[in-house]
Amino acid sequence: MAILRILKGDRGGQVFMLALIATLVAVPVLAALPADNALHMSSYTVTLLGKYLTYVSSPAWL
Repeated sequence: MAILRILKGDRGGQVFMLALIATLVAVPVLAALPADNALHMSSYTVTLLGKYLTYVSSPAWL
């Protein structure tokens, strides 16, 4: 786990990675719920979150 070694002393990086992983797990699960469920995530919201994640993670790779 090279990422764990890289982020060992970086608390902000650890929090960011945790939020990113949680989002990557939660979004498909919530989108797969039936439309009448209160926790259902619409396809518009999934697309919008994808754009936000792209913009947020892009500067990290420059």
